[in-house]
Amino acid sequence: MYYIINKFLQLARQIKPEFSEAGENLIKGYYVASRTLRVNDIQLWTPPIGAVKVVTALSEAHAKLCLRDVVTEHDAVMAILLYEEYVTIRSGNKSMVIGNSH
Repeated sequence: MYYIINKFLQLARQIKPEFSEAGENLIKGYYVASRTLRVNDIQLWTPPIGAVKVVTALSEAHAKLCLRDVVTEHDAVMAILLYEEYVTIRSGNKSMVIGNSH
């Protein structure tokens, strides 16, 4: 089993994924929306510009684990969900809630 996992990881490391336009736009849109929501709500924590780099790296890693050479919207969504979980744990505020919370 260790051999199979090791071979899989070697293969994944060799992939250099390129961003699809949709994946790139989703990450940019997330950052702008997240920053706007958090600033408007006057929360204690706003996402730094480095958040884009983190979400980008997570998106690329997800694409590699799926053995794809293109970062898709799906990869970007998974990265955003992971980053939002980190933000929630760090600040206690989950800002990317859609719809009424009633």
